[in-house]
Amino acid sequence: MSHFATNLQYYIQFEVMEASWQDFYRRAAACSDLDSLIAAHQDHLATLLRKALLAAPGEAAGGGGAEAGGAEGGGGPNPEALRTALKDALSNMVALRAVAGRLEEAVVGGSRLVATRAAAARKRIAGGGWGVAADGGGGGGAAAAAASEPAIPPGLLLDIRRVLADLAAQHHRAVAEFTDNLPE
Repeated sequence: MSHFATNLQYYIQFEVMEASWQDFYRRAAACSDLDSLIAAHQDHLATLLRKALLAAPGEAAGGGGAEAGGAEGGGGPNPEALRTALKDALSNMVALRAVAGRLEEAVVGGSRLVATRAAAARKRIAGGGWGVAADGGGGGGAAAAAASEPAIPPGLLLDIRRVLADLAAQHHRAVAEFTDNLPE
C-alpha cells in the first residue's frame, strides 16, 4: 500500500502538476488580456482534475458522473473504471488505519493488564509471598487462572488477522484493476 501511495503521489506531483504548470506558465506568458488569462487558468484547472483522475475528460470541474455507470461495453477508454479502482485502493488504505487502531487498542489494553499483573506480583513479593498467585487454597485459583490468560485475547488477534487478509486481497484486486486500466 505504501508503494502504491508513493507512486501515486509521484505521478500527481510530477507528471500532472509540474507538467500542467509548465504548460499554464507558457500560456499565461502569452496572454494579452485578462479574459485569455482566465481561460488559460480554467483550462489548467480542468487539465489538473482530469489528469489527477478527479474528473472525466468531458466532465465539468464541479459536475457529477451520473452517466458513468452506463459507460461499460463501449469500445473506448473507460476513465470511470480507473477512478473506481483508485477509489477502492484508497478506501482499503483508510480501512487499514481502522484495523491498526483496533490493534493499537488491544495492545494498550494488554499492556495495562500486564502492568496490573506485575504490580500485584510486586505487592505479593513485598508481603513475603511468591510473585505469582498460588493455584490452591485461599481463593488463589481464580487469580492464577486470570493471570494465565493472555493479555490480548487470541480471538481478537484472529479477527484482526482475518480482516487484514481481506483488506490485502481487496487491495491487490483494486491495484491490479487500476494498473490494467492505466493504458486507457
